[in-house]
Amino acid sequence: MVRGLYLAGTGMLIQRSKMDVITNNITNMDTVGYKKDLLLSRSFEDMLISRMNDPSVVNRTREVGLLGPGVHIDELTTSFAQGTPEQTGRATDLCIVGNGFFVVNTPEGEMYTRAGNFSLDANGYLTDVDGNYVQGVNGNIQLPSDNFVVTETGEIYDLDTETQIAALRIVEFQNPQQLRKAGNNMYTGGQPQEAANSQVMQGYLETSNVNIAQEVVDMIVTYRAYESSQQAVKMIDQTLNRAVNDIAKF
Repeated sequence: MVRGLYLAGTGMLIQRSKMDVITNNITNMDTVGYKKDLLLSRSFEDMLISRMNDPSVVNRTREVGLLGPGVHIDELTTSFAQGTPEQTGRATDLCIVGNGFFVVNTPEGEMYTRAGNFSLDANGYLTDVDGNYVQGVNGNIQLPSDNFVVTETGEIYDLDTETQIAALRIVEFQNPQQLRKAGNNMYTGGQPQEAANSQVMQGYLETSNVNIAQEVVDMIVTYRAYESSQQAVKMIDQTLNRAVNDIAKF
């Protein structure tokens, strides 16, 4: 019976963690290039229970059966499914179609992002929303003006002189699940390699891949599962209370 409390308790903890993940996804549904998280859980391995020193059979044990000790968080994974390109018309807004990532130079080193809502600073450098420099194949990208065009492969041409002045550094990862979110829509880790199957769209931004309808459904299911475990805890607690306070009187 006490083990039942433990099983229901682990279920409540898992559902609470799932609710936190779903809430974070919904909060970032309007964040450019955001990739939703998924919480995966699994059961602990079943344990074989034995009855030791069974009085009916001296000095022998008898197998009672398998017992499941509850569930636990297996891993927090990120869905890198493509978000929908949304047209903005701004020259500095860029969207990647494919598995690639922009490279950004931050105070903590190089990081990767799908958010292409860039701008030009006072010195003409292409930067992200936090002022970090967007990286080209030759380092920071400095543009003479906002009159430029970006090709599908990432080359940047100045329309005033009709010459190429830079090229975006786009990278891909053989296993994106090795990446870890570092906050501010940035990722770290993994083994970057030159992008081969990605295209750049100028004047577009990638929306988040959060499906609000699915998240709401998942939230309701998670709440119901939490509520069921909570009711189980209450029932077991009431049974234990009777066992201690009522049955013990006889």
